[in-house]
Amino acid sequence: MAAKFRWVTEESEWAEEPAGEERLVRARPRWLTWLLLVVVAAAAGGLVYALFAWQMRRAVAAAEADVRQIHELLLNAVERQDVELFSTYLSGRDPQWADVLRERARRGLFYGLGPGIMWGPANVQIDAVTFSPGLDEATVRFTLQYYPLFNSSVPSSIHFQQTVVYRRGRDRWLLAPPAAEFWGEEVAFEGRWLTITYPERDTPVMERLAADLDAQVGEICTTAPAIACPAGLRLYVQLENDLVHWIELDGSSGPPISDRKIMLPAPSLVGWPGNEAAYRLLADWYGQVVTTGVVQLFTGYQSDHLISGTLPLEHRPLDQVISHPLPAPLPAGELVFVCRDDDLPQGELALNVYWLNLATGSWLHAYQRSYADGASGTLFPLPAGNGYAIQEFLEGELMTARLTFWRPGWELTVFEGTTNFDNALSQPAFTGQADPTGRYLVVRSNGSPPAFQLLDMRNCVVDNCPLLNMFAEPLWSPGGSWTLLQEPPDPLRWQTYRPLYRANERGQGRQAIGVGATPFWLDEEGYGYVRLDSQDEVELVVASVVDDAPQVWLRAADLLPVVPAERRWEGLTIWNVWPHPAETNTLALMTTPGRVQNAGPYDFFLVSWDEAAGRPAVTYLFAYEYPATADFSPDGRWLAFTSRGYVAHFQDLATGQVRVVSFDDGNWLGWSPDGRWFAQQGNEALLLTAPAYNYQVIARHDLTDCSLEQWTGDPLAAGAP
Repeated sequence: MAAKFRWVTEESEWAEEPAGEERLVRARPRWLTWLLLVVVAAAAGGLVYALFAWQMRRAVAAAEADVRQIHELLLNAVERQDVELFSTYLSGRDPQWADVLRERARRGLFYGLGPGIMWGPANVQIDAVTFSPGLDEATVRFTLQYYPLFNSSVPSSIHFQQTVVYRRGRDRWLLAPPAAEFWGEEVAFEGRWLTITYPERDTPVMERLAADLDAQVGEICTTAPAIACPAGLRLYVQLENDLVHWIELDGSSGPPISDRKIMLPAPSLVGWPGNEAAYRLLADWYGQVVTTGVVQLFTGYQSDHLISGTLPLEHRPLDQVISHPLPAPLPAGELVFVCRDDDLPQGELALNVYWLNLATGSWLHAYQRSYADGASGTLFPLPAGNGYAIQEFLEGELMTARLTFWRPGWELTVFEGTTNFDNALSQPAFTGQADPTGRYLVVRSNGSPPAFQLLDMRNCVVDNCPLLNMFAEPLWSPGGSWTLLQEPPDPLRWQTYRPLYRANERGQGRQAIGVGATPFWLDEEGYGYVRLDSQDEVELVVASVVDDAPQVWLRAADLLPVVPAERRWEGLTIWNVWPHPAETNTLALMTTPGRVQNAGPYDFFLVSWDEAAGRPAVTYLFAYEYPATADFSPDGRWLAFTSRGYVAHFQDLATGQVRVVSFDDGNWLGWSPDGRWFAQQGNEALLLTAPAYNYQVIARHDLTDCSLEQWTGDPLAAGAP
């Protein structure tokens, strides 16, 4: 059977086939392409920038490390007064600026704030180091923490911020003077009494300081009757960015005032105060200089040769101290100056003696002796007003020594050469030490070991003065009846604690009294010394010439409870003892850490025996990094400590009040006979301090290379000792 088909024509409807998915490919917009390109470029640029920034950070970090290292090195050099090292890191762009910095470093005055206030590299904090765009200039901002040398009213936390500039040299960073842009324009302050100009940079400090200075001048002009401030007074104070003005303030002269204008360093050179204590110190310092200028201008106090200025030790209502130029009369009698003159032809040297009468300001050239090249002489005052001893060393085939006694109108050579000593090669020399009566002089020969002898002045004739052999260098009792002697040290092994002896005034009839160190006399019969007990602990004992039986008076451990916690060392050694001149139960002590004497630091105490308690009463005075010498005033009220000749700490034993003063490059003479004035001698100036009156007098003179030997009563009285 045939198959059946279904035919479909063109017109017939076909069944609709399922449509497939339509795929549309659309064109990418151009902005997206550009965006992709920008992203890629930015990524590449970011990578380059990141690499550059990384390298810059490395360069800045390396430069900052270099600057910090050099800055710390310079501060250490300044603290050690190592001018040679300091100079190698100074820019030569401004020679005068560099010379001023070198001079300040040499004199130990760098970053100094005044007497009794010090800083050290350990007290420095570098706050920030910033660089110029080319990394060729660095600005260092750092904070110095100052501390008082002595226990005084000065706060223990004083912060000043300093800013310095370094410029990159060929092979190192160099300390350099700031550019003019650093300081900005000049700004003027117009007050009631003062016109003050200062660099714009110092505006944050001067907004307060200028008003305070104006008020201080107003105080003395309106409250001090001795100061005749004229109506309409206008004083000009110019604060300069030139370091040269520091030098004028560091000496002992008065303020640099001329034509009613005072030139002072800007606060940026002194330091910006970092706390209120620092601001008060800064305001007092500027105020003292400015108000002293007013005093000099309007008190009418003049002098021809002696007094160049009077300075109160601190700012205070000046009507209390300047109603008369001096609050207390200057001591009667004269001061003896011994001066060397080496500015002579062919290496010659001259020894000159001058007397200065403080009351009249008159000078007397009392004596001169000249020496050829290689020879020298020294003059010593003799006790009890017995004249002077001139010790000379004479150059020749064999250097010999000559000792001469001298007073105006009388002279005696007591020996010359070495004939009075067993050792013909020794050089006998008067040490400057004599017994309290002035009869026996201690003469020392420089052998090995050195030998000591006594020269008996009462039995001296020309070229024949009896010499008595001494076991050791003597320490006389206050009246000269007894001596204490310590066995000389073994040249090969130094021993602090060695056998001690008591003897008569000639050092004869020795009596062993113990093994110890630092012997001292309390009065004509009582004495003491420091020793170690059976446990090697340090103790101070006292005894009497009656029986020489030592009694423990103080143990070093008794001192520790009053020592500040940060200085409470593991044990103390009593280094020196100074008895009170009138109170035999009162001593001043200097100690060092540990159980053996060493090089410091040093702590100072006042110790008195408390009869009621049966033990010593201890007062902690102060701490210092250098040793000091103590001297009670003749009336016993004040205790003066001096260190390195030019820092003096005065302690009022009745009230505990403290005065601290300093004097550049000086020696110290000590108390005047009346006990009111204390003298320190520097080059071309004499500083007299009256601590009870809070007052100083500066005496200028034209002499150089001088030492101040003694206060004397009537140096013109003739006659032999």
